[in-house]
Amino acid sequence: MMNSIPGNPKTVLRSYIKLLRIPHWIKNGLVFLPVAFSGELLNAECLAKSALAFISFCLISSAVYVNNDLKDVDADRSHPTKCQRPLASGAISPSHAKILLAILASTALIAAFVFGGAASDVILASYLALNIAYSFGLKNEPIVDIAILSAGFVLRVLYGGACCNIPISPWLFLTILAFATYFAFGKRHGEQKVYGNSSRKSLENYPSAFLSNGMTVFLTLGLAFYSLWSYERIAPQTSCLTPSATLLVVGVPLVMSICLRYNFIVSQSQSDGDPADVLFSDKWLIALLVCWVITVVVSIYLLG
Repeated sequence: MMNSIPGNPKTVLRSYIKLLRIPHWIKNGLVFLPVAFSGELLNAECLAKSALAFISFCLISSAVYVNNDLKDVDADRSHPTKCQRPLASGAISPSHAKILLAILASTALIAAFVFGGAASDVILASYLALNIAYSFGLKNEPIVDIAILSAGFVLRVLYGGACCNIPISPWLFLTILAFATYFAFGKRHGEQKVYGNSSRKSLENYPSAFLSNGMTVFLTLGLAFYSLWSYERIAPQTSCLTPSATLLVVGVPLVMSICLRYNFIVSQSQSDGDPADVLFSDKWLIALLVCWVITVVVSIYLLG
């Protein structure tokens, strides 16, 4: 597999890391939400299952990225930035990428079935099928493309719950769905602003105001659902604002600030709106995210 790439082993490794989109694995951290929010993160068995779920979803998501690059290789060669991707640039041959795709997908599906059972495998297979359909044409259909992008985030959370046999709170499900759709709208808005409508067929059908309004609507819904999820955790415990409850309340404006910072970056900078890329490019966004994680962890595990 390595002999298709000229250069030294470090160059080879960098090309494969770039093809797998390893920085985008941060999105797969969503599989930890069910076990984290259930208070079982310190349970060794649940933590191990969540870690395995994370690894298998990283494998399947990388398989999706490889498949997308194989399908779009010709279009990527004429794109201002995507032309630097390993397949478009010729750093990795399509035949070797196909072998890698088969290995990633089969390993992920087998692992999901072994440690998670049939339900986990169905979720993982659904994610793969949806993204293959996306790559082979649905990405060109307006609204459908956004729905598939947001479904990917929701399936990550459902997969984490299924692997650990933890039910998902309805308010948490709605929160993830709303924020996932918000970020999907943001990605399309950023792509349209930076690359123009010609960079993606579906963008030709999206007025800029529609994408901007979509972000506003789903941001509002996401914050409302997250607030209701926070209240759901507080209400059964006490009618008073305890330190644990206070931290959960503090988490609401932190989530609001994270989303507003994302909005600002997408609107004011040359960002294509990809949540992972935006996160790694902004120190304030990282700081806000770390603060939110700390408030949730302290509230649930130290004061809860």
